[in-house]
Amino acid sequence: PRKHKVVHLDKFNDIQEYTSNGAIEELKTCFFNAKKQVPQMVKPISELMPLLFEPDPPCYCDYPWPSFNDKLGGIHLGEVVGILAHEKVGKTSFLRNVAHNVWKTTGDPVGIIFLEDIKKDLVKGMVSLQLGVNLSKKGVVVPNELLQQAANELMEDDRIYFKAEGGPGETGALMDVIDWMIAVGCKVI
Repeated sequence: PRKHKVVHLDKFNDIQEYTSNGAIEELKTCFFNAKKQVPQMVKPISELMPLLFEPDPPCYCDYPWPSFNDKLGGIHLGEVVGILAHEKVGKTSFLRNVAHNVWKTTGDPVGIIFLEDIKKDLVKGMVSLQLGVNLSKKGVVVPNELLQQAANELMEDDRIYFKAEGGPGETGALMDVIDWMIAVGCKVI
């Protein structure tokens, strides 16, 4: 790997054409300017160094928690953020809070894909965030007028899209849903 180089002939197709056309000096230049052969996905630092001087992408919006913004610098478009944790520790609540915050602060549509939630839980979770009350907690009673007001606020401009129900094994269908969410303007899914 350290000795192989690739010669790119720029004037003629092969060595025979260079010699028959008296272009020996051009052939030598091509030969001595040959670059090391490197797998296509591997880049030397010299090729990547100009990236240092490119500005970082701007923050699209903040997370709802200052500590996350301190560590991650907010939500950036084009990033994939993985949320991993044991069962029943709040991954869905975490993501629901992020989605609600994106909806509240950006004015853009937001896509939500929870494969394990039933439709009622999807709606109940977002209305809970809008009200600031956990509607799933036993003993919590909210007057219908307040529920309707929160629901109306969430539906006002119809910018929240759910992938309601489903499950693993539907990769093709899931990709279609993601493509559709992107097409309607969701920048965060």
